[in-house]
Amino acid sequence: MNDNVGKACEDAVAQGVEFLTGQLEDIPWEGSVSIVKPDKIIVNRGSREGVTEGAKFDVGSIEEVVDEDTGEVLDSEMTKVATIEVTEVKEKIAYCKIIGGNGVQKGMTIFPAK
Repeated sequence: MNDNVGKACEDAVAQGVEFLTGQLEDIPWEGSVSIVKPDKIIVNRGSREGVTEGAKFDVGSIEEVVDEDTGEVLDSEMTKVATIEVTEVKEKIAYCKIIGGNGVQKGMTIFPAK
């Protein structure tokens, strides 16, 4: 393969990867609370989703705004009850502790804290 063609391909791939990586920040990411115990909260997201020790999540319930005519979900709104912090990460789950608020229940939604 011609050196110029190879370099052009490498540049195109690098630009594509950079573009896609930038788009990931705009993709809504959520998980849910799987288990609630007095000393820990277990969530259904782990290292395979990029969760790391020390990460913080807002916890709450989600209410969807639905167009009554079409059934289309127009937006969603979270009622936050707590903030949790990851203390241990496994591939598919993370162990967390409550660092603010209370009332965390199984099935509640988690979002990266802002």
